[in-house]
Amino acid sequence: MGTRNIWIIVIAGLLVITGCIIPYYITFHSFGVSTSNEHWGTFGDYIGGVLGTVFNFAGVILIYLTFSEQQRTTIQMFREQQDQDILTHFEDTFFNMLSVQRDLFKSLIFTIRREGAPNEVYEGIMFLGKFTRELQIVMDEVDLSGSVKAIQQAIREKYLEAIAKQGATLDPHFRFLNHFLRYVEESDIFPPEKKKYTDIIQAQMSGIELYAFFYHVTAHWDEPHINMLERVGFFEYMDSASLAFDKQKRLFFPISNFKYNTEEITMGMV
Repeated sequence: MGTRNIWIIVIAGLLVITGCIIPYYITFHSFGVSTSNEHWGTFGDYIGGVLGTVFNFAGVILIYLTFSEQQRTTIQMFREQQDQDILTHFEDTFFNMLSVQRDLFKSLIFTIRREGAPNEVYEGIMFLGKFTRELQIVMDEVDLSGSVKAIQQAIREKYLEAIAKQGATLDPHFRFLNHFLRYVEESDIFPPEKKKYTDIIQAQMSGIELYAFFYHVTAHWDEPHINMLERVGFFEYMDSASLAFDKQKRLFFPISNFKYNTEEITMGMV
């Protein structure tokens, strides 16, 4: 029970006592202060009868208020413990998935077979670097004068063609990444916490990985998923690859506040 409630009860009690004594005094003050035990006994019976009933009622109220306060405290503690249990379970799964995601990235491998010469083997970041260099060449050629749907379709065709050339090695990695992001979005943790965890995922990714993932989600367009990525600003810190890329990212993620843009860099150098 709070200090404020205690003071209210004390003041109310004093008012009740005063309210009992004043009528008695007004009625019998003309007789002066009695020296008779009988008179004082009658006065005591009066006070006890009136205040006893009031105090008994007040006791019931206090018991009720104390029980209500204990019940609120118990419910609050239960909810806090429940929230903590949810967060602990979520984090256990989250960091396990984060580890799997990085292991998948390290396992990326692409082999170019040469007749009469050693094969070229690209793994992990080297593979992704080769893939994004080739991807940028074809994506910078996309005609941006058409409708958004036409541009998205052109990007889809070029992306799927690029993926097919490297044996679709990258697709399982990005499918898991999409599943990972959906796990965070659909979890029971508080919404402000969700951005913190998507930021952790994004921070683990290199610039070229974000670049390739941008075209993956654009090619496999899923409106709710796209909205979620934009809401958390997942691509906002991508490096600027080219003027064409900057136009594409603003076209498909118009609300995102991109930090690095070729136009701004070029204007700053003039």
